[in-house]
Amino acid sequence: MHRYDNNSQLKAALEKKLGGPITEDLFNELTAVRYPPYSDLDLQDIIKELGLAPAKLTRKELAQVIREIAEEVTLLQEIRLNEIEPALRQARGNVFKVTEGNIDEATAFLARFFGNQEPAIRTAYVTLFFQAHISPNDLELYIVTMKPNPPERFLVLVAFVMNQAYLSAREAMYYILTGQRTIEMGIFNPSQALMMHHLIHYLQPGGRPVRSLLSAKEKALLHFVYTTEGPLKPTILWPRWNQQYPQWPYDNWRFFWKALKRAEKRLLADYVMAFEAEYMQKKDPDHFWQKWSGIAKGLGA
Repeated sequence: MHRYDNNSQLKAALEKKLGGPITEDLFNELTAVRYPPYSDLDLQDIIKELGLAPAKLTRKELAQVIREIAEEVTLLQEIRLNEIEPALRQARGNVFKVTEGNIDEATAFLARFFGNQEPAIRTAYVTLFFQAHISPNDLELYIVTMKPNPPERFLVLVAFVMNQAYLSAREAMYYILTGQRTIEMGIFNPSQALMMHHLIHYLQPGGRPVRSLLSAKEKALLHFVYTTEGPLKPTILWPRWNQQYPQWPYDNWRFFWKALKRAEKRLLADYVMAFEAEYMQKKDPDHFWQKWSGIAKGLGA
């Protein structure tokens, strides 16, 4: 899929496709809500808005779209896990009562947890686990204020990771046990609800999300930042990026950091909304569509 890095390239491609020039005002109107870099999907969308028929995705192109969506979901999980790591590190110590990275002790704890026929877990913690909707502030409240026993602490921690990173219980336990983050497909699997939320736009006639999928450069940028150990300081990361990716250099750390934040914004926007929809549907399925249509309309979705 061809990518256009700026307005000039996209406008030139559009004029070539249409066989003639378009006004600057019209072009600005058509691209007002988009974020560079652009792709052929943006070009198709602009052509559609001009009243022309958009090209249909072939089976091969659709397979590529699905792979790219899956990669984006996994990148989102990577960002979430990185953001919650400070809270998780403290909570992991509270649960296992061991130093960071002691997998043997953590494994022994899990063996005791799953081998206990009557772990004495209060109903409130079981409910919390199945709802899996907990914030960093909630985590501190449950572990410090409500004084859960070790099995209850573990359920709270699993629910916390599941919610923040969109992982299944099995994936959350693996992450808690090893303390490892990865974006390799097949280890952390994207939520099916999030996948379907994004795909449905493509499967509608001529449909696609307002924001195009991330470019290869943006994927590499997010991957690089959120798999780097240590503090995420742009002045430190920027020269490392230029050395590792000489084909995509930035002139200074400010440009580097601005590009990262733009990629984060484009990645998070749809999926955060999708997660809220998924949560609402589980919480109140009888009134989900009525509530969600009102919220989506208010957000301009």
